[in-house]
Amino acid sequence: MDKEKAAGRAGDVMSERKEQIIQEAIKIVAEEGYGNLSMRAVARASGLKLGALQYHFPRWQDLLRGIADTISHQYFESIAGLGDREGYLKLADIVRIILDDEPGDVLNSEKLFPQLWAMALVEPVMNDLLGEIYGYYLDIVEKALIQEDIPTPRVHARVLTALLESSSLFLSWDSRVKNIKKSERELLIAYLDTITSS
Repeated sequence: MDKEKAAGRAGDVMSERKEQIIQEAIKIVAEEGYGNLSMRAVARASGLKLGALQYHFPRWQDLLRGIADTISHQYFESIAGLGDREGYLKLADIVRIILDDEPGDVLNSEKLFPQLWAMALVEPVMNDLLGEIYGYYLDIVEKALIQEDIPTPRVHARVLTALLESSSLFLSWDSRVKNIKKSERELLIAYLDTITSS
C-alpha cells in the first residue's frame, strides 16, 4: 500500500474515532446532564485513556467545538429537504416537525436541548450554536408566515417559536401530560389555523 493511501486511511479512522468520541460526549450531556461532562468522563465513555482523548481534542474548547459542529450538522441535515421545491415549509408541517421531534430522533433533543441552554450560559460556543439553530428556526417560521400573508411575520414567528419550544419542553418534562401529546399538538395546529384564516 502506498503512503498516500495509508495516510488517507489513517485520517478516515481518526475521523471515525473523533466522531465516536463526540457522540459519547453528546450522550453524556443528554443523559447525565452537562454538569457531568468532562474530559475524563468522555475518555471513560469512549474507552480511552485521557492522553488518547487529548490527542484528538487537545483542549476542552476543541471538544466543545466538535460537539457544537456535530449537533449543528445533524440538526440542519434532519430538516434539509422537508419543504417544497423552493424549500418552504407550511406552518402545520413545522408544528409537526417540532412536536413530533423529527430532528430530535437523531439528537434526543427533548433531553439534549435543555442541557444546551444551560451550557450556553457559561460556554460561548454553545451560545453561538443555539443562536445559529434558533435563528434558522425563526427564519423558517417567518417564511411560512409570509407565505400565509400574516402581518408582522417576525413578531408572530418569535411568539410561535416560543410557544412551540415551551410546549415541546413541557410535554417531555411533565410525565402527567405525556399521554396528551397528540391532543396538545392538534390544539396548537388549531391555534395556527385561527392565525392563518384571519
